Amino acid sequence: MRRSGTRHRRTRGPASGRKRAIWTQGSRKRRTWSKPPIHVITHVCLETHGAVCEWDGDQLTAWVTTQGVHQCAQQFAQSLGIPQSNVRVITQYMGGGFGSKFAPDVQGLICARLAKLANAPVKLMLDRKEEHLDTGNRPSAFAQIRAGVTNDGKLTAFDGRSWGTGGAGANANFPLPYLYQFPNRRRVHTDVYINAGQQRAMRAPGHPQGCFLTEILMDELADRVKIDPVEFRIKNAPPKAPNQMWVEYFQQGARQFGWEKRHPTGDPAPGPIKAGMGVSAHLWGGGGRGTQAHVDITSDGAVVVRCGTQDLGTGTRTLVTIVAAETLGLPTSAVKAEIGDTNYPFSPGSGGSTTAASVSPAIRITSIKALDALFARVAPVLGTAPGNLVAESGRIHVKGDPTKGLAWKDACKHLGTEPITVDGQWGEGLSSSGTSGVQFAEVTVDIETGVVRIKRILAMQDCGLIVDKLTAESQVYGGIIAAINFALFEDRLLDRVTGQMVNPNMEWYLLAGMSDIPTIDIVLNNMPERGVIGIGEPPTVSTASAIANAVRNATGATIRSLPLHPHKVLAALEQQKAGGT
Repeated sequence: MRRSGTRHRRTRGPASGRKRAIWTQGSRKRRTWSKPPIHVITHVCLETHGAVCEWDGDQLTAWVTTQGVHQCAQQFAQSLGIPQSNVRVITQYMGGGFGSKFAPDVQGLICARLAKLANAPVKLMLDRKEEHLDTGNRPSAFAQIRAGVTNDGKLTAFDGRSWGTGGAGANANFPLPYLYQFPNRRRVHTDVYINAGQQRAMRAPGHPQGCFLTEILMDELADRVKIDPVEFRIKNAPPKAPNQMWVEYFQQGARQFGWEKRHPTGDPAPGPIKAGMGVSAHLWGGGGRGTQAHVDITSDGAVVVRCGTQDLGTGTRTLVTIVAAETLGLPTSAVKAEIGDTNYPFSPGSGGSTTAASVSPAIRITSIKALDALFARVAPVLGTAPGNLVAESGRIHVKGDPTKGLAWKDACKHLGTEPITVDGQWGEGLSSSGTSGVQFAEVTVDIETGVVRIKRILAMQDCGLIVDKLTAESQVYGGIIAAINFALFEDRLLDRVTGQMVNPNMEWYLLAGMSDIPTIDIVLNNMPERGVIGIGEPPTVSTASAIANAVRNATGATIRSLPLHPHKVLAALEQQKAGGT
């Protein structure tokens, strides 16, 4: 515990350009700040943290709700002082993690020790209050920014001071400025340590905060030089690259969303209900690494694929099945995927939008090896060389002559008592990193009550090769819904005297209901030439910014902090009436 608000300061990036030159040459200045700060939210996993532990002598089996079975086993072994080979961790299914569930944590280790003492299986799951208080959070963010822009809409300079609270000694930094090209930039960041819950990675760590602070500024600057916000962003977007498609998404999205119907800042329509549109952009890395896999093919035609990854509810099990089935020319019903067990080949933890890009290449490469082994066994039967065979539609046949072949099960009968067992691992060339996306939002705001309603959201997103459109779109839907909660509802409330969280339950920790979710349209840009990348993080980054900019467009008032609760909207409107910004 820290006895005082100790602060750690760091400077991000050297100041570039001469100070005097930054603010001259026809540039206009603009100050902006987030006040009060962007809030802290918790992960609110549907399934709380916990484990079931059972010992057999010095062998521990732990069923854990974790995002990384192999990583979890390593930490069990280190903390308990036993060889990692004595630990088996199983995660067949789990109810969300969002970055908070990589380690066994205190509750997992206590569960293991109690099971040892009791010489019986022990189950220990956190309750909702414990989940809020002790399993991590997305840290707050606060900034004071001075920016410059020329009369023709080119950014000239960014000068920022930022703060964040990540708990007792934790880093709460975030990217700032975000995405756009400021030729001269300076930033000083300060971490403010408090005795209130340690931050943990949470779906695109730091990006939603940095995106929000920058995108609010971008709309203010666009208004200052009287340029449309989309056009202003296009002027200042990074150069086009395979992983930087923002300009195309701004243009295509604006057409599809009906951006030309957007009015200038401040809805002039009579009555208390004001409508507005907003836009925001985001980026993410992703990419794959180090996964291993195993494939068995037996004489009855059964195919079993094993990989020590885990399914967080994102569809990883489906992904494994699809990749193997497509490679082997089989329906998905003919492939059994076994995952979520440290007895299976190693795979890294599921986080950072790296799972699909790590797992897919390993499954693909291993399945190809298994198929080649099967071709070698079947080719003599068909009187041809293995290289002349193909597998498709549940058959193995000679290329160009589907009549000269065997059904899959008939071909596998020739394996006899020697099944095919193949190991493989991730390799370069089938995945990459770097994604881009743009989101548009339309809202209505009741200026008498301050209530914000979202009418619709359009998401333009890429993620390299789309292996399964349904699961990819599901990730975008989920990311946007999570970001709607971040924008309008969620907030960790602390008693300013005691530091205690006053809403550690699902009655007062607000989340969106069914009626709060708008129409969500998704446009996925399939880029097979880039390989698999991943899509879990990026869709959740820019939603809150687009919503906030839509509220600004509707009301004419700028709200520089989250969540957009009614009292903040009303306060911003009062400040606007008083002549503030």
